Amino acid sequence: MIQFRVALWSNGELAAFFKGLFSQQALPQLQQQLEQQYQRRVLLLNSARAGIRIALRYAANRQPTRQLVLYPEYICTSVPQAIQEAGFTGMAVAVNHELNMCPLALSALLERQPLAVILPHMYGVAAAISDIETMCRNHQVLLIDDAAQVAGIETNGKLLGTFGDFGVISFAQAKTIVSGVQGSGGVLLFPAEIDIDVPLKPTSGWSRLWPLWHFWASYQQDGIASTIDYYVQRLTRLLRKKLSRNSTTPYADGYAIAAPDAAVALKQFETLPSRVKHLQQQATIAADALAGLEQLQFPQLQAGRYLTRLIVRSPKVAPAKLAKTCLKLGIKTKTAYGNSSQSFDGSMTSGLLELPWQGLQPAELTTLLNQLRLLDQQLVSS
Repeated sequence: MIQFRVALWSNGELAAFFKGLFSQQALPQLQQQLEQQYQRRVLLLNSARAGIRIALRYAANRQPTRQLVLYPEYICTSVPQAIQEAGFTGMAVAVNHELNMCPLALSALLERQPLAVILPHMYGVAAAISDIETMCRNHQVLLIDDAAQVAGIETNGKLLGTFGDFGVISFAQAKTIVSGVQGSGGVLLFPAEIDIDVPLKPTSGWSRLWPLWHFWASYQQDGIASTIDYYVQRLTRLLRKKLSRNSTTPYADGYAIAAPDAAVALKQFETLPSRVKHLQQQATIAADALAGLEQLQFPQLQAGRYLTRLIVRSPKVAPAKLAKTCLKLGIKTKTAYGNSSQSFDGSMTSGLLELPWQGLQPAELTTLLNQLRLLDQQLVSS
């Protein structure tokens, strides 16, 4: 069975985490490295969504009459949640065939004088950031370059996260840099001329041991460990509800990244160039092997492209049925964002399914591609 891997960790990441329990050195080291790399001021937070809230409140102080925040319709739910948590009104913008915000659709909505635009780069594919940056500047709209899935990735020689007024990076699962889950770290990037003074409370490294277990059991393991974690998480949520505690505590404002998470992020940045190169080579192999299929579509797949995930669509078969067929062929799948689990209806966000992609061994990649070709033949003949 070909499994999902949302983070490529080695013993080095684990060693860095436990070293961070006893030392705070990783915090200034990560701060300095990111400031040098991005040439921007850096605020190390416990999550990227905290960074989004800070950026939106800064924008509201400059333009208090504006309340509307635009984001792409195909997006992780944490983004519209962050908008709502900050007290603003979110509105989805149509996406293009690559699942990124459509500049033409955005152009019409900019006439409504929104407060801000949040622009992610879906699964590693850069959005039309230069064009949208110009559009936002012309309408005096704050632009947040959401580089959560593209930390350390460039477009046209410029790092994603440095366009617009603010940039955010996430270190959560299935991102480019992964230090864990549940408040495992995020970064707010902004130019020197923007004056932001946010006092941050330190996050105890020891408080990160439980999220480390959850990350290991739920995302790195399968079988009994994953099952135990599932029921423990359900029990924890139930207890929080009974005790009327806020279940979003790991993402609360005013908390800095913990030293163990910062240490893991540093280790992940060390291996990033080799991981990017490997995934680009993998995309070239896959694009060649899957070219010409009749019933399976891969919206973002191109030779040499960096992708954090591989998305498939069948105009003929609903995602739920496609997932069952893939499972019979030895391929685990995941539902994608939003209403994408609905049958394909012609819209860019429908009929999508996520396939294993990161961390595939050569034999696994070969098997995956062969089985996808077989599946396409079955769909053609059915």
